[in-house]
Amino acid sequence: MFQAQIITSAFAKTGLIAAIDEVTGYQYEREKDALAKIFEQFLSDEKAKWVKTFPIEFYKEIYRLRGWEFKPWDTRRPSVIAKWTDDFVYDRLAPALTEELRKKNPK
Repeated sequence: MFQAQIITSAFAKTGLIAAIDEVTGYQYEREKDALAKIFEQFLSDEKAKWVKTFPIEFYKEIYRLRGWEFKPWDTRRPSVIAKWTDDFVYDRLAPALTEELRKKNPK
């Protein structure tokens, strides 16, 4: 289901660009495969939003260490896990990384 939404969104965005090109006459100026490239970029952008940053095993081990019951189908996680991830991963890679990530992806 989700993949269909990504494709539909990419088609809609590409279709809007194509319609604007038709109205302005730009379709004669652009490269033949320009819309295909735009479509591929939209697909890549949409998929990138949903790529898992950490494998499910990462969370499974945190739950195991805390003695919590792990339900892999449940994507809701205690907020403390985000804090631990920031501490264990991002803050230790580069001290200013967490702050920069917060600026780029505010809540």
